[in-house]
Amino acid sequence: QRESLADLNGYLSGILTSVTPASTRSQEVTVREMLSDAVARIDEELGDRPLLAATVRHRIGESYLAVGAPSEAESVLAKAHAAREAALGDHPETLASLVRLSDAWMELGRFPEAREGFARALEMADRIGERGRSALAIEAMGGLGVASARSGDLATGESMLIEAIDDARASGVSAEQRLTLMNMLGNLRARTGAFDDAIAMMRDVASERAEMLGADHPSTLISVNNLGSTLIDARRYAEAETVLRRNLEDRVRVLGREHPETLSSMNNLAIALSRLGRNDEAGELTRAVLERRTETLGAEHPDTITAAMNLYTHLDRTDRDSEADALLGTYVPIAERTLEPANPIRLFVLSKFVLSSLRNGANNEAADAARRALVALESVADDSFWEVARFRALLGAALS
Repeated sequence: QRESLADLNGYLSGILTSVTPASTRSQEVTVREMLSDAVARIDEELGDRPLLAATVRHRIGESYLAVGAPSEAESVLAKAHAAREAALGDHPETLASLVRLSDAWMELGRFPEAREGFARALEMADRIGERGRSALAIEAMGGLGVASARSGDLATGESMLIEAIDDARASGVSAEQRLTLMNMLGNLRARTGAFDDAIAMMRDVASERAEMLGADHPSTLISVNNLGSTLIDARRYAEAETVLRRNLEDRVRVLGREHPETLSSMNNLAIALSRLGRNDEAGELTRAVLERRTETLGAEHPDTITAAMNLYTHLDRTDRDSEADALLGTYVPIAERTLEPANPIRLFVLSKFVLSSLRNGANNEAADAARRALVALESVADDSFWEVARFRALLGAALS
């Protein structure tokens, strides 16, 4: 089967090796179509070779994750994991498929399922002697930390991430994996309000990446952008502006003005400027991000919807209510049609629509939107997911 896989890789390599988050966003539809064609061939051509079919499905699932297609990824990774579990039992390849399947659940916002999946992966890593040693087992521990935090268990999330970082240091896995885990921990600490710790950690990650990879490396630039975003969360807006303006200049020079990561820096700079009261420049940047993302990604891409909501927030903060409400009305059906039930962007859109409707006295519309959000949420999450409680409260406000 390994030799046959090498032969089949010749067919798949042109699709799969080019699929990375940075390089494929503009060709997302084409890549998805090619992956779908590859999936359709598996049962017909490899039906009598389940392990080989599982290996191909696993690689295609990873590629679906890379282009932001978690639903498709879940489908093929579930089959890959089931086949490997049946044929191999506890095995590094079974572990790999379970970790990637849990990644897909995370992307879908199904955090309790993801938490259970990562926990099962860690148990398997224990049984095969990989916990704390292999990069995949450490990744599972980090995933469990993030899934726990997103499920509302911040204490477990923090302890799992700290353990994963310690294991990464002790085991000698790649420095990049350790830095990624540190970035996750920094984000978590920012969520809990420990901003000084979070900012110090983000600075360490950016500094180490710059030393290891170079100041202009895309990963370094991502770290600097993350630092700027954390400074915004900490309300240190002047510092955030300085960091993000330099980051934007560097990304324009290195990646080009239209690159998705450049637009991310532009968006964060606009937020910092808005918080500083420099609304004209903030508005120009926010509109530019939305226009460019619409042109390059289409109106229904999650990044475009995010840009639209950032513009909505700017309009709302500057008391341009009619324009803000019109923009929100455009993107509510798009978000509901295209995003998964627990997707944070979808929930943001719906919550803002409920609040806007309440403000305008349209309580029936507010109640309908809150109900739709709850029905969708309750299909994938239990009562422990904090957004369920939030939308129940919003529904109560609309019915009162």
